[in-house]
Amino acid sequence: MRKTELVLDKSIMAFLCLVLCVDLWILSIFYIPVLVFILGLTGFTVLRSFYGKLCVSTITISVALLLLFEVINYFFSDYKPNSILFLRELIVIFCFFIILDFFLKNKANRKYKVYLIGFISLLGGLLALFNIPIFFFKYYEASIYGFSDFTQFRFLYNPMGFLSNEWVTIILCFLPFPFMGLLLLWKKKYVRLVFIFIIGVLIFNILISFSRAGILALLLFVILLNIFFIFYEVIPIKKILIGNAIALFSLSLFIFCFFESFQSSFKQSESHQRSVDGRLSQWEQVINTANVKPFFGIGSKNYALLGRNSQEFNVEYAFTGRTNNTFLQLILEKGWIGFSLWLSIIGFFCFHLVTGIKKRKNKLSIATNSIILIGVISILFRELFFSSLFYNSGLLLLFLVLLSFNYSRTYTIFKKPLIISTMAFVLLIGVYFYKQPENALSIAKKGLEHERELNIHFKQDMTRTQQDSLVKVLQLFQRANELSPSDAMFQHNLGWLYWSIEQKDSAYIYLSRAVRTEPNIALYHISKGLIEESIGNEAEAFAAFKRAILLSPDIVDSPFFNDLKERNPLAAEKLLRDISDDLLQRLAVRYSSIIDAKSGKLLLSIGETEQAYKKFVHVTQFHPNLSRPWFYLGLIEQKRKNYEAMKNYYKKCLFLSPFDHLPLFAFATYYKNINDISKYESYQKAAEKAWENKRSVHSSQSKRQYFLETNKDDVIPNGLLDYITPSFKLSFYD
Repeated sequence: MRKTELVLDKSIMAFLCLVLCVDLWILSIFYIPVLVFILGLTGFTVLRSFYGKLCVSTITISVALLLLFEVINYFFSDYKPNSILFLRELIVIFCFFIILDFFLKNKANRKYKVYLIGFISLLGGLLALFNIPIFFFKYYEASIYGFSDFTQFRFLYNPMGFLSNEWVTIILCFLPFPFMGLLLLWKKKYVRLVFIFIIGVLIFNILISFSRAGILALLLFVILLNIFFIFYEVIPIKKILIGNAIALFSLSLFIFCFFESFQSSFKQSESHQRSVDGRLSQWEQVINTANVKPFFGIGSKNYALLGRNSQEFNVEYAFTGRTNNTFLQLILEKGWIGFSLWLSIIGFFCFHLVTGIKKRKNKLSIATNSIILIGVISILFRELFFSSLFYNSGLLLLFLVLLSFNYSRTYTIFKKPLIISTMAFVLLIGVYFYKQPENALSIAKKGLEHERELNIHFKQDMTRTQQDSLVKVLQLFQRANELSPSDAMFQHNLGWLYWSIEQKDSAYIYLSRAVRTEPNIALYHISKGLIEESIGNEAEAFAAFKRAILLSPDIVDSPFFNDLKERNPLAAEKLLRDISDDLLQRLAVRYSSIIDAKSGKLLLSIGETEQAYKKFVHVTQFHPNLSRPWFYLGLIEQKRKNYEAMKNYYKKCLFLSPFDHLPLFAFATYYKNINDISKYESYQKAAEKAWENKRSVHSSQSKRQYFLETNKDDVIPNGLLDYITPSFKLSFYD
C-alpha cells in the first residue's frame, strides 16, 4: 500500500507542477483533467483508510466560498458567455487546492512544501532569464532606428507573450518564493547561490519594464523587507547592510546603463499626464457604471464589453479593455458583495500573517510570514495602477498559492458528505461545461458569413431575391443584438441591413443607436452621415463626417472622401478647413500630442505642407512611438525628392507598425519609379497582404470583448471597410 501511495504522491506532485508551469498562459486546458483527478483522489481517499474524516485547509475553504459566489454572480451576469469562462477557471483553481490539500495532509508530505517553493522559484527564474534576451533584442532594435528612450516603445515589448505591465505583476508574484527558499535552505551553499541569482534576475526584469508603478512596488517590497527583518531581528544587521549595499550598487549601475529610459519612467511628461488623466476619467466612468448594478455587478470578464457604455465623444479616445485598477474591476464586475468577499478573504489571510509574526518565536517562521505579507502588500499596491489578477487566472492561482504558504490551519470533514458533495460538484460542472450559453459573436459570425455568400458589394444594387435572402442575415444579427445590446457593431450592421431591404426608419434608428453606444468609432459616424446625405439632410451628414474625421483624420485619404469631394467639392474643402480650425482651437486651450498629430494631418490635406511638417516633427519629439507622423514626414520628403530622409521615416513607421499598408505602398511606389523591380514587387506584395489583412476596430477588439476571434472585416455591407480605409496615392497630397 505504501508503494502505491508513493507513486500517487509523485504523480500528484508532477501534476501540480505541470499546472503551475503552463497556468499563466492557458489554465483552461486543465478543466477536464482536474475533474477526473479529483474524482480519482476522492475514491482513493475512501479506500486508503478506515477513518471517516478528512482534513481541508483554510485556503481551499476560502476558494470554495469564492467559487460559490461566482456561481451566483454568473446567474446575475449581463453577458453569461464571458462570465462562465472565469467560473471555469476558478473551478480549476479550486480543484488545484483540493489536490494540494490531499497531497499535504499527511505529515510525511509536508517536506514537499519546500520542494514546491523551490520549483516555483526555479520556474520564475527561468522565465525571467529567458525574457532578458527578448528585452535586449527589442532594445537593440529600437536603438537601430535612433530611439534611445525605451519607455516609449514598451508596447512592442511582450515578455514571454504578456503585456509588459502584466509581466511586472507576474514577477512580483514570483519574487517572494526565492526569498523564502533562500532562508529555508541557507545552509546549502550552491542552492543559496541559485536563489540569490533568481532574485537578481527577477528584480532585473521589473527594472527593465520601466514601469513607474512596478518599480515603486518593488521599492515598497524592499523597504518593508528591511523594516520587518530589522525590527524582528531575523537576520543580523551586518548582513542586511551588505545586501542593501549590493542592491544599491546594482541599481546605480542599471540607472547608469539605461539612464534616459529610467529618467523618462519617473519624469512627469505630457504622455504621463495624459495617461493619468485617462485613468482618472476611466475610473470615474467605472464608478458611474457600477452604480447601475451595485450588488452583483455586470459579471466577470465583462468590462471590455459592457463597462464603457457611459463614454462620451473624445478626440483623444483610446480603447484599453482593462480597468487599470483591480479594486474598481471587482466593484464593477462582481458588485459590492463580491468586492467585500474577495477583499475579506485576502484580509483574513493578511491578518493571520500579522498575528503569526507577532506570536511566533521561531525566526524562520517570522521571516517567511513577513516575506509573504510583504509580497501580498506589494502586489495589491501594484494592482492599484494596472489590473492583472482577474485578467489572467493563472496569475490569480499563483497569488493564491502564495497565500496558501501562510496559514496551515485545517478543518475536519466526514468522508460520506465529501463523496456526496464531490459527485454533486462534478455533475454540476458537467452541466456548466456542456450547456453553453448562446454567444452573440458566434451568431453574428454566422450572419456575416451568410451575407458574404450572397456576394453583395457596397454600392451594388440588389435584386429582390438578394433582399429576401438578407432577411435571414437580419434575423441572426437581431438575435446577436438581443444577447449583447451594448455592441455597437451589431447595431451598425442591423442599420445597413434594414436600409438594404428598404426599411429606412429602422435603419436610421439602429445607426443612431450605434453612434450613441460607441461615439468614438469613426465608421459609425460615416455610416450615419451617408444615410443622412441620401435622405437630403446635408447639414447633419457633414456634422457626422466631421466627427468621423476628428476621430480618424486619415479618412480624408479614403475612397469615401474622394467621392465626397467629387460630389460636393466646396463643402468638402470647407469641412477640412473647419476641422483644422477646430483642432487648432483645442490645442490653444490645452496641448496634446495626439491632437497635434491630427492637426498636422489636416494641414497636410489642405496644402499647408510646411506647417504640417513642423507639427509632425514636434509630435515625434514628444511621442516617437506614434507611427503615422513618421509616415507623413516620409511622404513630405518623398514629394520633396529627399529620398534618404524618406526611407528613414518610412522605416521608423514600419518598425512601429510593421503591417501598415500605407508606408508599404509608398515604398513600392518609390521603387517602381526608380525601376528597382525586385524591391517594388516585394513591397507591393507585402502592401497588398497588409491591405487584405486589415481589421475593423470591432474585429481588433472582439478578442478582448468576447474572448473569440471574428472575421477581419466584420462590417456590413461588404466593401464598406475598404471604402473608408485610407489608400495611398501621391496625388492626394498635391
